[in-house]
Formats: sequence, C-alpha cells, structure tokens
Amino acid sequence: MSFQLRIGIGLVAVSALAALARIGLQGRSPLERDAKTESFAVAFDFAYERANRDASIRFPIPPADAHQRISQGSSGPGAEFGRRFEGDREMGQLALPDGPPVQGVSYSFLAQLQETVVPVPERWSPPSTWTEDLRPFLLPTARIQSDHAEIAALARRLGSGPGADAARLVRGFHAYAVGEVRYTSVPGFADALSALRDGRSDCGGKSRLFVALCRASGLPARMVTGVILEPGSKDTLHTWGEAWLDGRWVPACPTRDLLGRLPARYLVLGRDDARLFEAQGVGRFAWDVRVSGGPGPAVRTGTFLTLWGLVESSGLPEPLVRMLVLIPLGALLVAAARIFVGFEIYGTFLPVLAALAFRESGFWIGSALFFSVLAGGLLVRTLLDPMKLLMVARLSIVMTLSILLLVAVSMVGARLGSRQLEAATLLPIVILTMMVERFYVVQLERGRRAAILIALNTWLLTGVVFATLTWAPTQALFLSYPELLAAVVGLQVLAGRWTGLRLYELWKYRDVILAQQRLIREHAAV
Repeated sequence: MSFQLRIGIGLVAVSALAALARIGLQGRSPLERDAKTESFAVAFDFAYERANRDASIRFPIPPADAHQRISQGSSGPGAEFGRRFEGDREMGQLALPDGPPVQGVSYSFLAQLQETVVPVPERWSPPSTWTEDLRPFLLPTARIQSDHAEIAALARRLGSGPGADAARLVRGFHAYAVGEVRYTSVPGFADALSALRDGRSDCGGKSRLFVALCRASGLPARMVTGVILEPGSKDTLHTWGEAWLDGRWVPACPTRDLLGRLPARYLVLGRDDARLFEAQGVGRFAWDVRVSGGPGPAVRTGTFLTLWGLVESSGLPEPLVRMLVLIPLGALLVAAARIFVGFEIYGTFLPVLAALAFRESGFWIGSALFFSVLAGGLLVRTLLDPMKLLMVARLSIVMTLSILLLVAVSMVGARLGSRQLEAATLLPIVILTMMVERFYVVQLERGRRAAILIALNTWLLTGVVFATLTWAPTQALFLSYPELLAAVVGLQVLAGRWTGLRLYELWKYRDVILAQQRLIREHAAV
C-alpha cells in the first residue's frame, strides 16, 4: 500500500472514530431526530428607501433563555450594528450605509429552540398582594382593556371573583378565546374589546382578550410576540399570552389551542405588546423573516467542537462559520464527480461557489440568474470579437457588464422587496466571466452542442452540491462533528490516487470493452 493511500485511509479512520466516540458519549446519533428541539438559521431582511443621512432600523434581539439559545448575530451589507436595552428588552439598531436610495440590509443568527412545557396546576389560589415586578402586568392598556365593563362582566361570568381558583380561571379564559372568537385576519392591531364584540379576530386580538380577562380577574398576564419558524420567508409575526400561575409564566396560544406548552418552532422576540420593527429617516420600509432549517436533526450543542461552541466562544458570525464548514464537502463532491464520473464542467469549483450563492437566492432564481449572466456575457463576447481585443481587456469588459446586470437585478429586488433577487450580487461573477470566455472557445473548437452540454453539466453539478449542502442531516452531521472534515481530506487523498476509468468512459467505450471481454472468454475457452 502506498504512502498516500495510508494517509487517506488513516484520516478517514481517525475522524470516524473520533465522531463515533463523541456519539457514544452523547448517547445518540446526530442524525436522530429530536422532536422537541429544532435548529434554524434566521435572518431579518429589511428593504428601504433612504430619506436622509441619519437613517436607521430598530429591531428586537431574541432573548436567550431555557426555551431558546441564540448565537452571536451578524449584519450586512455595510450597515453599522449596535445594541441597547430598553427596560428588560434588548434591541438592535442598524445605522444604514450611504449608497443608492433603494437598498437592503439584514441581521442573521442561529437559533436552537426546545419545546417548553409549563403545565397549568390543578388548583392554585393567588396571593392577596403581588410583588412590584408583577404589578405592571395587572394594568390595562390601550389594546388590553381589562378595566372595561364588558370584559370585566365576561370574566365574572366565567368564574372570576373572590376566592376563585386561578388555575380554573386560566383554563376557562383560554377556552373562551379559542372557541368563541373565530380566527380571521384583521387590519392593524386588533384589541381585546374588538375581539370580544366581533367574535372574530387574529392571533393578536385573541391573545389580548385572554390577557385582558386574566388582568380583569387580578391575575398577572402579558403578551408575547414572536415568529413561528418555518422554512421560507414571511412578513407576519405571531402573538400569544402568558399568565402567572404558581410562580411561573404559563404560555397560552388561543390561536392554535396551546395551553401550558410552547412548541420548538415558537421563537420569542419580545414579551410585551410594542411594535418590534421600526425605521427612522427612510421612506418606504419593508421587512421579512427568512428561515432555513427546522425539520430534521438538531445541531448538538454544549462543547467547543460544534458550530455552537465556536460561534459562542469566538463571536464569529454564524453564517460565516456554517459556510466555511460546508465548503470542503462541496469541493469533495465536485472532485468525485470529475474523477469518478467524468463530469466536464466550467471552472474548477464553480459549482461549489454557485451553490453557496443559491442558498441566499433559492435554487431556481439562482439558476435563472446563472443562465442570464451566461447568455448576456456570450452576447457581449460575440459583439467584442470583431474588435480583436486582448483577452485581459475583453474579460474586463464582460465582467463589468455582467456586474452591472446583477446590480440592476439586485436593485429591482430591493424595490420589489424580494430578498432572492437582492442576493444576485452574491454570484461568483469573476468565475462566471471566465466561464463565458471558456464557453466561447469551446463553441469555436468543438461546436455549440459541446459547449451547451458542459454548461448543463456545470448547472447539474451545482444542483447536486446545493441539495447536499442544504440537506438538514448533512448540516447536522458536519456542524455537530467538524472533525469529520479530516475524513473529507482523506477521501480527497484517496480520490486523487484514482487511475481507473471513469463512468463516462466506461459508457463511451462500452462496445470496445464488451468486445475485449468476449475475446478474453473465447481465448480462455480455447
């Protein structure tokens, strides 16, 4: 066995043993689904039209507690990030950069959420007086009209009064908001009184009615604003309530009939009833919450040798760490496709870089941009050919015009509030420019069909890399056990020693191979 083979096999074996040892210590595989724990990559995306030089955006920093762990966040592009406390709530602020009037910025972080169960006690009698920290949650507000006669009358009808069992009251108030107030979308902020009178409201109105009934009965209760995390983008928040029972805050979501349980998909943004996303010094302003992850294995936490440990101990931005960990795996896939299958592609690692860009734009929008840049670059390259320019100057012109195309698409995306189109500028434009030049040369030397086939191979391999790197089990495995990257290096060493035929060659020369095998059999028979 050669030295290179021993190195490759050794790296694979050592990394596999290290991962297995850690799995044994933790008692379960990273691919085992934890139904009560979910990991998500979350981003707040903001699109705005600048109005003055002191423009800024204000947004909540999700609190870290027993229900949710939040990584160090990162902002971009170009925005200056700061944070401050407003009472008990931590808020983030982005000072918006100078530049075109229509732009987009974002704040991203990693969230790991665990299902929280706080059951309602069988019986509980509240104290005669409340501590200072709980008294604010007994007061009426403009949208929680707990002092209104109609709400007080409903509370009495549902059992409120001196000596009433608080646990039974909370169950009754929750059941009323669930069953007697039909869910529907309403404009603006729905209040408790409107929900009671109309018999219908959104999640805010149903939850405010529950909180108002609790406060009208002398029980501390508060609103909670958050997001139900699901892969994709949304521009809506979710609200629910919490009631103070027996020394604990008990969650109550009348919209989904959840009492005493907070699912692992409920990300808490703030425990109050205030507006969370605000902008100053801008004209048009829009926001959405972009989520990836969720279904599938959760990233194991608790040690330095995990994504969480690295992010929390070093303060590095989570998206950067995630990208760095997954790039070597993408490079291995490209190497395997070229060495063992015989894929002919443009650019050594173009599929890896394009797949990483597609994570922001989405695969199909990214693919459309990919082919648009190729088509536009080829058109420019064809128009430049009669000028007989030097290759460096020619490539510079193609790259410049391609960048202008992507910037235009990104500005249209900002205008439309489309984060996927805004991410157009993330495409590896320099490598795409080289791809345009190479396509043109291959078209001249081998024909248009061969050039198009190589372009399709490049796109297809990009899709394979994209699907692998965005697959939840892949991310859970490598982000929980980064020592497996040593195995990736070992496999690359082994692949680099391959001297046999590729699958494409086996198919291309199958008639010759079959004829040779027949001759060998005939010779053996003689």
